[in-house]
Amino acid sequence: MGTEIIIPKSKKEIAEGRELNYEYTEQIGDQPLLRPYFETQHFDVDIDKMLQGYEAPDGVYLVAYVDGVAAGTVAVRRLDGTTCEMKRLYVRPHFRELASVDDLQKRQSRKQKCSATPE
Repeated sequence: MGTEIIIPKSKKEIAEGRELNYEYTEQIGDQPLLRPYFETQHFDVDIDKMLQGYEAPDGVYLVAYVDGVAAGTVAVRRLDGTTCEMKRLYVRPHFRELASVDDLQKRQSRKQKCSATPE
């Protein structure tokens, strides 16, 4: 299986990343303990403008594809000189046995100080 991790640029890639984020909130938000948190956080608004706030040089938004199918996503942004925030790490259930989660985490953390430069 071929895995590709990209910074989404086309409308299709951005839409596929948003779809993954909506799946994430549906699955996690259905959990009774987390539901109140998700209801107050306005995730739909955040997802609709997901690329904003995650642009280089202080952030990156990545979508992973396996054999051309959107499989996972992660967003990272620098908070200060030594701290990053990772959000929306999600891999579709049927891709979780692959290295997609590890690939996304390694990809976002390879550069020191949370550099958003893709490798």
